[in-house]
Amino acid sequence: MSQNVIVSDPLAFARDAASLSGEFGSAELPRLAASSLELGAVRWHVSGLRLEDGRAALEVSAQGVAVLRCERCLEPMDWVFAVARRLSLYRADELIPDEELEDESCDAIHFAGTIDVASLVEDEILLELPVFARHEVCEPPGPWEAGEKPSPFAVLAQLKRS
Repeated sequence: MSQNVIVSDPLAFARDAASLSGEFGSAELPRLAASSLELGAVRWHVSGLRLEDGRAALEVSAQGVAVLRCERCLEPMDWVFAVARRLSLYRADELIPDEELEDESCDAIHFAGTIDVASLVEDEILLELPVFARHEVCEPPGPWEAGEKPSPFAVLAQLKRS
C-alpha cells in the first residue's frame, strides 16, 4: 500500500503531464473507512494535464469496493465504485470564475502549495458515496424478536386471576 503521497508542485506536475498511481488502504483513507463497515484496497491514478484554455488540471480516478450497511434490510452490501474526475487547479489566493464553477466537465479546486493525493482521492470517493445505501432488491427487517413476547392482554388476564 502507498503512504503519504504528496504532489509538491501541482502546477509543474500538470505542466509536465506527470502521473502517479498505486493503492490505498483504510489506514490512508480514514474518513472513508469510518463511513463503511469494511474497505478493500483502493486503486488510484492521478495524472497532470493542461486544459484547452491552458489551465493546469489533474485527472483523478479510483476504483474499489467498500462494504456499507443497507438502509432497508440493515445487512452488509458491497458498494463497487469507480470515480473519474477532471479538476482544474487554482491557487488558494485565486478567484474561481463563475463560468468555471458552471462547467460540468471539470471541477475547480483550490490548493495551497502541495496536494496530498490520499486526501484528494478520498474526497472524490466520498462525494460518490450514496446518501442511502440500498440493495437493488431486499426485504426490510421483520419485527425484533428476542424470544416469544406474551400478549399484553394475556398478561393482564393473568394479573386479574391472581
